[in-house]
Amino acid sequence: MKKILIGLAMLFGAEGAAQACSCLPLTGDPAQMRQLADEIAQGAVAVVDVDVRAAYNPRTRRGELMRVRETLAGRAPREFRIARSSPPSSAACGVEYRAGSNALVVLYPAERRMVRGQPQFRGESLCVSMFLHNAQFRQMLIEAMRRPRVSGQTSASPAGPPCANNA
Repeated sequence: MKKILIGLAMLFGAEGAAQACSCLPLTGDPAQMRQLADEIAQGAVAVVDVDVRAAYNPRTRRGELMRVRETLAGRAPREFRIARSSPPSSAACGVEYRAGSNALVVLYPAERRMVRGQPQFRGESLCVSMFLHNAQFRQMLIEAMRRPRVSGQTSASPAGPPCANNA
């Protein structure tokens, strides 16, 4: 009986771990950080400092409403929503933004760019959100966003995300 319980615990424990978001470590190596910043910048529209005006609404399935405090790189409208069809989940590397907070956000084009007359963007992964708190990395990302884009670096999704859903 004890072996069966241990086996079940391992099975369910492994399943839970398989659903976790795992981030590549951000080392202090400037070359690695620059390469990662370049990859994240591909396809990005802007890096912005925002006030979160409304959280994700599970009833209407509308993403967070954000107002830009400062555009650090790229171009963004004064106010926009994060494109979502389901609640943010850390297991899927999603970032949950709480109303009344402020955040640094990397914006990517959404499949539907306007919803009910309001601009909409995809936000970055949980890992990128964590990396933005490193001032050296943030500056490298801003510099990468400001460099002229080479043809082929305008995809609608980031290349080589540093966050992987292990599901």
